[in-house]
Amino acid sequence: MKQRWSGSGSEAKGLETSAVGPEAEAVAVFKALGHEARYRILQLLLERRQFCGDLVAELGLAQSTVSHHLKILREAGLVVTEERGPWVCYEVDVRRLRSVLAGLLFQLDGADPPAAGAPDEN
Repeated sequence: MKQRWSGSGSEAKGLETSAVGPEAEAVAVFKALGHEARYRILQLLLERRQFCGDLVAELGLAQSTVSHHLKILREAGLVVTEERGPWVCYEVDVRRLRSVLAGLLFQLDGADPPAAGAPDEN
């Protein structure tokens, strides 16, 4: 199942965010980022939206390998997609990434994390 730009990007392993706790969400995100290729893909997508073929050219990996890693990033809710004809364009769900990272940072500071779905300060 592909997510559209208008989607929330809040699906983790096919479950709605409200069905899993913040710890499970964070684990899914950090697990997805725990592979060097996926981390690099995320870095490239933070620079700009890209098609799979663009990522293949930049990473020097097989198309099937890049597609596999993109699927994992999508399942973790870190990447959203938009179909453009026969191609799929990928983009980081920055709001979701910030939300998960903010939860961890708030814990470091000893404060409660912001409520899920709270608007970004930026």
